[in-house]
Amino acid sequence: RVLSVCAANGQAYYAYGAPDQPPELELVTPLREVDVTPWPGAGGPIWEEMIFTNNDVEYVVWQSLRRDPENPAHSGGVNVREKGAEADFLASLTCEPARLFSEVGVFAFSDAKIANGQKWDLDQQVWVDGP
Repeated sequence: RVLSVCAANGQAYYAYGAPDQPPELELVTPLREVDVTPWPGAGGPIWEEMIFTNNDVEYVVWQSLRRDPENPAHSGGVNVREKGAEADFLASLTCEPARLFSEVGVFAFSDAKIANGQKWDLDQQVWVDGP
């Protein structure tokens, strides 16, 4: 299966399905409404996540880069959960490392929000309209 996530024209897109076939699941959400959790700036790996919601199900797309100059492993995937659940996943898939993020950096989700005119408020821990 293939998972594609992108942002364009103020929209965030999530598509999942078999290669070279129409997606089994496709979600389009205004970028301002997509929940993005940016890396807090501490800890071993650099990571962030973007959450798409479809009725009562959340698709938590994540990516991580290990901060080891000798072995900077890049990983990513999606955890599917009931809305608001933190750990009980309905499904959890990890992407093949060779196919991860070929054209974007580890901060792609946050960069999309910033390019859309939002900024992360460190005090409130929410995205707000920028500059």
